[in-house]
Amino acid sequence: MRSLSRTVPPVTVSLFREATGVLLSMTGFGAARIETDALGVSVEVRAVNNRHLKLTVRGSDPYPLYESELEKVVRRHVRRGTLHVHIRVERQGHAAAPALNTKVLADY
Repeated sequence: MRSLSRTVPPVTVSLFREATGVLLSMTGFGAARIETDALGVSVEVRAVNNRHLKLTVRGSDPYPLYESELEKVVRRHVRRGTLHVHIRVERQGHAAAPALNTKVLADY
């Protein structure tokens, strides 16, 4: 195994396909975050070496429901390993306070 500690600190690469640049096996961690006026999204990926590709998606609903679509994207770049993906979405700003519709209430 060859450690790429200078270029990608915690990642240890055991196999790398030079022609396509597709990572075949790896152990590591990655995180990304983006914020807009409306929301903030953060994604963490933890990967460990495994003979086959196994993907687990965690997060608040409905994001785990997209596991099959996310797996299709991951399979284009990763051939093997166990990947744990955690998705967090935070709504920015304050939601409007609930208010009673007194007209509808009076008609009821």
